[in-house]
Amino acid sequence: MKKGSEGFEQKRDQIMKSAKSVFGYFGYQKTTLDDIAEKVGIKKNSLYYYFKSKEDLFHEITVLEFNKIISEYERKAAEAESSMEKLKIFLETIILPEYKTSKKDAVSISALLEIDQMVFKSYQSFIDKVESILDEILVEGIKKGEFRKHKTREIGSLILESANAIETAEYFRSNAQFSYEIDYKKIKKKLSNFVDLIITGLHK
Repeated sequence: MKKGSEGFEQKRDQIMKSAKSVFGYFGYQKTTLDDIAEKVGIKKNSLYYYFKSKEDLFHEITVLEFNKIISEYERKAAEAESSMEKLKIFLETIILPEYKTSKKDAVSISALLEIDQMVFKSYQSFIDKVESILDEILVEGIKKGEFRKHKTREIGSLILESANAIETAEYFRSNAQFSYEIDYKKIKKKLSNFVDLIITGLHK
């Protein structure tokens, strides 16, 4: 099987899908390549044919998931007629994601928090991209007269940090161990109220 072939890519996709599940259950630090190999149904040494290390595998998964989110936003935003509409799409797509809550797709809360922290610390380019998109929306809104003048970078960072704090606080209050035990409707309601508050405050 040659690298770059259809079979090679299919196997990589299978490994990434399995690894995502394992990372979600155990967290990054506790997950081993043995755990991933067992989930895939291959020997540990075979993983090195597709990925250099656990770090490399995690990075590939993170890049893939991030690009999916950005692509989804861009697809929806392309049809937006105003900056206000773009802001709503941004917040709903990136801050209010759809959660999988079944036991089959269970993600442990400890793993979720750990991985979130890793993304913030190790993948600054992703965070910069998200902040840049939000900044472009806010600047555009000011130019079009839709938003009142404000320091867009500061407000953008505040929006992202506050939304993350709301979500994280609910995880701790729930005492849940896995994602399917979380009342995500409650979280989404609070985040929706937060989104409405931000939009009302920015509206000119």
